[in-house]
This record gives sequence, C-alpha cells and structure tokens, in this order.
Amino acid sequence: AAAVAFAPYCGPRDLVAWRGTNRAADGIIAAEGTWRRMLVAHFSPALALVADSKEEGGIRETPEAVVARLRGSGPQEAYAALHGTTSEPFALQPRARLLLEIHELRDWDKNQQQLLVQRQAIHIAAALGNAGTVERLRSDIVPCTLALVSLQAMMGGGGAACLAERAGLAWGPDIDRELTRLLDERLQRRRRWWQEQRSFLLQDLEWD
Repeated sequence: AAAVAFAPYCGPRDLVAWRGTNRAADGIIAAEGTWRRMLVAHFSPALALVADSKEEGGIRETPEAVVARLRGSGPQEAYAALHGTTSEPFALQPRARLLLEIHELRDWDKNQQQLLVQRQAIHIAAALGNAGTVERLRSDIVPCTLALVSLQAMMGGGGAACLAERAGLAWGPDIDRELTRLLDERLQRRRRWWQEQRSFLLQDLEWD
C-alpha cells in the first residue's frame, strides 16, 4: 500500500528503475491501480475535460471516475500516450521569445499549455472509445491552436497555412478569416502597448 501511495510522486523512468529491484515491486507497478493513481496525480486537467456530466444535478465525473473506465492495460497505455504528448509544432527557443512582447509571451504560454492539455484529453477520450467527446475536443482545440499560429506569424517567417495544417487544422476560408482577424487584433494591441510604454517613458523623463 505504501508503494502504491508513493508511485504518483515518481516519473516513468523512476518506475522503470523501481520495477527492476524485485518481483514485489514489479507486480505493484504493473497493477492497474498504480497507473490509475499516476494518471489522476499527473493529468487531472486533461481528465476533467473528458469527464461526463451526470443526469442528477449535472454533477461532473471526478478524474478518478474517468480513469476507472479504463480497463486492462488501458491505464498504463493511456499514461504512456499522455506523457509523450507534445505541443509540436509550437515551440519557442529562447532567442525567439525575444521577438514577442511581454503580454504576447503570456498568451503564448497560456495557449501552449491549453493545447497540450486538450491533446492529452483527446488521447483519453479515444482510449475510452468516446467518439463524441473526441469530436467535441477537436473542435474546442481550434481557438488555442489559431492563437499560437497568429503569435508565430507575429514573429515573421510566414507559412501560417502550413503551420496550421501541421498542428492538425484543415486549412480553409473560415480558418483563414479567423486567423486574419486574430492578427489584426494582435497588431492593434501591440501598437497600443507600444504607445503605453512610450507614454510611461515620457513621464519618467518629465519627473527626472
């Protein structure tokens, strides 16, 4: 029991190393319950997106109830899939981060994390065989994906359509219009931000 309770504080590499110590440890780590606890401990935000609403009072499932629907090797396979999920093709190198303003960096980090969680939720819904939830999540993922495409476009380089398709979006007139709208909003916000910074600088000079 103590070993199972300790498992959520480990990473996959820790468990692999632990399994090799003795047969008892191997059996504990291979058990469904261990991987269910790991899923809840490490991926609760994604599980929350998959949770169904119950009829009585509209109460949503808990993350524990969601993982309880995974049978057999499902919990371990789901953990491996979620742990391997990335936000590709959206990744900023340190030098590239300098091309965005502070508020744009905050938007990038927020949407990148949201994209990652939603992709993880899609993996869970697919593992549960819930096609309706998969379809809903794929629709919900569009706004944060387009937000990241628009921020990437703000850094120059072009290729927005290619980037969107690499991220899983089907490029078309609707996506094109929405991206154009987002870019216009970001350019206006950046101009306002520059004007505010200029005003602050002028105020500092006047006080000096």
